[in-house]
Amino acid sequence: MGADYDERVDEAVWEASSPRDKVLLSGLSDWVALDDVHSYVQRANPGAAVAAIQDQTLDLVRELAGEGLCLIGDLTGDEGRFVAWESSVDDSLQRIRGEYVDRFDVKDS
Repeated sequence: MGADYDERVDEAVWEASSPRDKVLLSGLSDWVALDDVHSYVQRANPGAAVAAIQDQTLDLVRELAGEGLCLIGDLTGDEGRFVAWESSVDDSLQRIRGEYVDRFDVKDS
């Protein structure tokens, strides 16, 4: 079978994985950007409204953080390193919502 077959199988398995599985797999090697989580949710729900994708994305982050499977934070550490926020999951999600939902359509000037 060979490397090409293995790569196609890996890609097929990846595409068939749930957004939750994709976040967990991605997180095994590094932090996962909210944009990536949004993309995973969006690809699993083609044609869904942006608001629905955002709600599902935030629900997924809440679920994973609530289960202790991820930390919420940003890249404000030395040399752009990840720093976990010390706030509660609910407070962290409210902070994310302020930028991710409330300012979603605001373009950088």
